[in-house]
Amino acid sequence: MPRTHIVGLLRAAAIFVAATLMPSGTEARPLALEDYYRLVTVQAPAMSPDGRRVAFIRTAIVEVENRRQSELWIVAADGSVPARRISDPSLNASGPRWSPDGQVLAFTGRRRGAAASDDEGGSIWFLRADRLDEPATHIRGVEGVPIFSPDNRWIAFTKRVAKPKPPQYATDAERVINERFKGRAYEWLGYRFDQRGYLPDPRDPNATPAEELFIVPRDGGDARQLTRLT
Repeated sequence: MPRTHIVGLLRAAAIFVAATLMPSGTEARPLALEDYYRLVTVQAPAMSPDGRRVAFIRTAIVEVENRRQSELWIVAADGSVPARRISDPSLNASGPRWSPDGQVLAFTGRRRGAAASDDEGGSIWFLRADRLDEPATHIRGVEGVPIFSPDNRWIAFTKRVAKPKPPQYATDAERVINERFKGRAYEWLGYRFDQRGYLPDPRDPNATPAEELFIVPRDGGDARQLTRLT
């Protein structure tokens, strides 16, 4: 992205934040704690390939819920059209990126309160650039942050692929407890809530599986694994 566009976007963000914290007609004053909840930040600008639009992430603080809300917004690069939100308000958005032909805008968006492991790849969303008012959708097979091929035919991504777990052995006492109680059982000193009881060793391929490279057709389909690192 040209430096002038980035500087312009950051200046616009600074002016917006300043106007939010100190409306016109008020005198300068020190920042107060309440001002923190009025702060709005702009980040991750992504310019469309034709240079006409800029997608970015706008983050505000929701005081009553004690959380941050990040949304995907878009604005005309020349400022001729006001910025507007284009992501679902139920999502926390991040990482906007355009396809090389500018027809698709992808971003990461997780439902509020959902853990990363709960989404099973469903956190990657796609918007049609000519239909930004329509709901974002998924592309079948894409399970990681997408990278579009230069010819727009493929989408690449990486994801962790766990190796088959080795057999787990248990003592007679542990086996009896596991068969009798399906919930938590505090019957021996070495009780482990998560069945680990220790921090995973980063050198253990079973604890930290490698990220493998996959590709999917642009319109979706079965993912094809290109690397075998484990």
